[in-house]
Amino acid sequence: MIIVVNGMLLLKPLPGMNNHFWAAVFVWVFLIYTRIACNISGLGNGMQLILTLRLTSICWDMYDEEERQRQGVKNTDGVPGVPRSSYDIWCYSLGILGLFTGPFFTYDEWMSSIHSTHMSKGRWHKDERFSRKEGGEGWVWKAVQGVFFVAMFGIWNKFLPLSSLKTDWFLELPFPLRMAYFVAATYNARFRFYFAWKMAEAACVAAGIARPFDVLTIDVFLLETAISPAIFTKHWNVTVVRFLDCYVRRRIPPQIPRGFHVWMVFLTSAVWHGVEPMYYVAFLNGALWVLASSSVAKMYNMLFGPLADRSPAVQSALLFAAYLATVVEMNFGGGLFSLLKFEDTLRVISSLYFYGIIAPLVCIIAHQVCKAVVPRKSPRSSSGKAS
Repeated sequence: MIIVVNGMLLLKPLPGMNNHFWAAVFVWVFLIYTRIACNISGLGNGMQLILTLRLTSICWDMYDEEERQRQGVKNTDGVPGVPRSSYDIWCYSLGILGLFTGPFFTYDEWMSSIHSTHMSKGRWHKDERFSRKEGGEGWVWKAVQGVFFVAMFGIWNKFLPLSSLKTDWFLELPFPLRMAYFVAATYNARFRFYFAWKMAEAACVAAGIARPFDVLTIDVFLLETAISPAIFTKHWNVTVVRFLDCYVRRRIPPQIPRGFHVWMVFLTSAVWHGVEPMYYVAFLNGALWVLASSSVAKMYNMLFGPLADRSPAVQSALLFAAYLATVVEMNFGGGLFSLLKFEDTLRVISSLYFYGIIAPLVCIIAHQVCKAVVPRKSPRSSSGKAS
């Protein structure tokens, strides 16, 4: 039904109706309705998540295509960028590969994979922020990594089970041990996602829909060495990050402050994941940390000058401190996401004194205080006199 209604709104709009907008609204209202009214299995929920991204992307891609036509810009790739019929929408929406496994890919990427056996003509491969160098990992190596991560999940969960966070034993630990155990136990939550995404990459490459460097859902090395929440989130579930960047962030007028962009991106992600309150707490807390890390960087420059002016030893120490802070914060968010039940989560984070919520607020407030108190430095260089 969702595909039929979406196609009717897009291909046979009512006169004077903003069909693209209302088609996208219908997709998301339907998603929320099924979450509230229906008991959907995990597999069914995953399929609907991918379907929601596909149908939303069609809405805005068709809008962009009409705007380009009005401006006289022609498609020179030789590959259809948007669907032309209900049949096209059905084929793209219900394509088996990617619907069960992910990752998300746009209509023009899907069509270019059919016409030229890979996704190289898709718009994201022309964007320097998301382009990949040639080479990449073959599907066998991707699958091996997936097996490794699921094994790590099982081993880690054996010795540091996440369920133990709900027990009185955890709550009775001294605070330093409680904090250390929480960070270690919640770290395991990543491995199951690493497994799913690596297997999804392997499926796309093995089926011939993408070359090894075309499809990337997770960059484990860059993610695990991230020195800020912004870097971490950029390399987490990359195809969804690209969706949020293209269809949410870029749709917000640029004159609106950056902070609003961040909040809207994370709020959209929370709505996409589910209706449970802790999804919203977890994702909005992630937005808070992204803004807080930016505030810390600006505050450091305001008080001490550019980091590049420090000695290598000081730079290394500060970057390592930033890395540890990122790990602790991201694991706090992982705990919120994994525990999910409100009562259990509240017991755990209250035993940790709400550090993951209070700390970013303190950073943001401190930055605002510094802006008000610390005098601005002159943009003119202090070395030498003006000639």
